[in-house]
Amino acid sequence: MVDEHTIEQEIAQVRAYWQDHQEEVAWAAQTVFMGYVEPAYLTEPDAPLDEGALLPLFAEWALFEFPYFAGKTPFEHFVRHHVAGKPHLSPETQERLTAIADTQFFSRFEILGKDTERLICTLRDVCDNARYAVYDPYLCSVERWNTGTIAERIARVDGMWRGIGRVHLYDRAPHEATDEDGPGMFHPEDRTRKPEGAYLGFYLRLVRDIAGREGRYRAGATYGVAQAMP
Repeated sequence: MVDEHTIEQEIAQVRAYWQDHQEEVAWAAQTVFMGYVEPAYLTEPDAPLDEGALLPLFAEWALFEFPYFAGKTPFEHFVRHHVAGKPHLSPETQERLTAIADTQFFSRFEILGKDTERLICTLRDVCDNARYAVYDPYLCSVERWNTGTIAERIARVDGMWRGIGRVHLYDRAPHEATDEDGPGMFHPEDRTRKPEGAYLGFYLRLVRDIAGREGRYRAGATYGVAQAMP
């Protein structure tokens, strides 16, 4: 089984490509992200999530979520159009990157249990109740994250679900309190305030909820923001 560091290094090559070509997408991504989230830190110096904390959330969205290239994200665009031109990428790496592009998604999951020896977490997607056994060394390593929910990105790679994003957002509140209308859901008030949230996706709605000026959950949020790997 390929280890998580190998997969992170492979994803890092995609990140590095877009860092070198950020002029193609950065301005458009920032415009959409900032326009929808409306970060609280812009007007409130003591906002819980400041510019530094929001940066990794933006980077994750821009790479995996922003449908800029005819509906394809920068990650998908790289896999579809640039992998073949990178002879230094092994066939195994190309296969894993393709699997990530095809299966990755972000959601909030109820933490049902952890097997810290096998580094497997049992998670329930609060959006559709689907259950996943996820190989996630980072989530297993944080002892206090045993109940509540974890919002993270997973993908099916080499036959198993894995945590593949850098950003983890933890909420210690019982999942029952926020399953139906919690962070990331399309709320009733969004129909008039931010109707575009219906198609901008769960991830961006969640960031607005916890970091936006009008975020429903930012005042009492108990989130931990962490990067899984350096």
